[in-house]
Amino acid sequence: MLKNIFQIIDKKVEEEIKRILKEKEGVLLDLEKKHKEEYKQRGKIEKETFEKKIKEEIKGFKQKQELEVNFHVQKEKSKLMKKVYEEAKEGLARLPNEHFENLIKKMLSHIPQGLNGEIVAGKKTANVLKKMLTENGFVIKNDLKEEGFIFKSSALEIDMRFSQILGQLREKIDPEIIKILFK
Repeated sequence: MLKNIFQIIDKKVEEEIKRILKEKEGVLLDLEKKHKEEYKQRGKIEKETFEKKIKEEIKGFKQKQELEVNFHVQKEKSKLMKKVYEEAKEGLARLPNEHFENLIKKMLSHIPQGLNGEIVAGKKTANVLKKMLTENGFVIKNDLKEEGFIFKSSALEIDMRFSQILGQLREKIDPEIIKILFK
């Protein structure tokens, strides 16, 4: 599925680049023709002045086009990165029961021992927590719209939602994902 997304993004980026380059060529040809006619009408000094002006305009136009292309590419990369994290979050929620239970167990290890409180969880997470924490004095609710949980006590609150965990990991793993996806 990611391969298809990459192909679609690559195709869109290539089409946009081709369109921009074609537009650039037309504009450049028009500019060059206009200025050549003016050269014939003016003397050598004016010709040199206009050549310099053309080069600056072309350089500015190229820079503008490159900025537009880079902006579109970055926008598409950003959309793709967001999609990757959404799919990762959904993939965690779809883990087979044994793996899902192991993940929740590891997440529970971040709750300090001896604290009682309330856990608000996603439906699948709440079912797993109810099995694991039958005698620990925790109130478990399945009110979250996403998987993972939030532990609340009078002393602290610990957010262990999958989206929150992935968000925290994002700073560390974004450079590696970018290397893999966009190399």
